[in-house]
Amino acid sequence: MAVEGLSSIFKEDLKSESQEETKKNINKELGKDDFLKLLVTQLKYQNPLEPVKDQEFIAQMANFSSLEQMQNLNNSFLDFAGKQANLDGAISKLNNNLERLQILPLLGKSVVATSNQEEISGKVERISFKGEIPEVYVLGKKVLLDSIVEVMA
Repeated sequence: MAVEGLSSIFKEDLKSESQEETKKNINKELGKDDFLKLLVTQLKYQNPLEPVKDQEFIAQMANFSSLEQMQNLNNSFLDFAGKQANLDGAISKLNNNLERLQILPLLGKSVVATSNQEEISGKVERISFKGEIPEVYVLGKKVLLDSIVEVMA
């Protein structure tokens, strides 16, 4: 079927739609439903004396199948991305809990820490988990974890 014939058919179909629906259709992306409607409309209005050749029809169906597979793949990627984000959050929480568990054995141990070029040595009296980073207290002073240079029994 000639391209001119198709365009006149689609112009008539578009005229039958309301202007609001036409605006919505123009603004949205063409999907597999639109592709299938286009194919059915083409078959509906084809010239019976010059039907669509088998090769053209097969090519159009292959395009439709490819479009559907790409949309399914896109949906799978979106689903995977959502699950990945959830997994990242769970791993982050798990890491935070593991860090807390690793610090607990310091409680009651003797440590040596350097803070502002001052050396503090004594037993870890308490550990606080109030902030993001756990706080260790030696001799009533807050000591940063990365400033601890030695741990003794």
